[in-house]
Amino acid sequence: MRAAMMLAALALLLAVSGGPAIARPHPAPAATPAPLPPEDPAISKIAFGQFLAWQIGKVDRSRYTDAVDALMTPDTIAAAAQDLVSLGALQRVVWKGPSVAQGVPAGSKTYLYQVICSDGQVYMQFSIGPNGKLASMVFRKTLLEIGTPSD
Repeated sequence: MRAAMMLAALALLLAVSGGPAIARPHPAPAATPAPLPPEDPAISKIAFGQFLAWQIGKVDRSRYTDAVDALMTPDTIAAAAQDLVSLGALQRVVWKGPSVAQGVPAGSKTYLYQVICSDGQVYMQFSIGPNGKLASMVFRKTLLEIGTPSD
């Protein structure tokens, strides 16, 4: 009798629960983002100095590769300075991590910073070639315009 009651209870439980328990697939746990590599103070100093140089239109062309120097006409420097000065006084430069740039020499390292000024902000991406010279310099309002390592 007791066994019959147990079977009846089990049958009722299965009927109410929709049947025997079936293992359901669970979504894979979200990947934990890799920690941001530590900021290199020497690279951040370059970012700070280059932003200010571009903002005032006094770029030291000798710090750039020949390929980049050839692209930096007085008009492009003046146009960049006009855009950057409209952002106001520099408040801080925030390390966003390593980045990826197209068309830079093999062995270059690319860095991404957010530059925050009193009247706006901009992202600054630049590459340093194996010879120690700046191999790219890009200022953009959004990360989508620059691209990210996940592109």
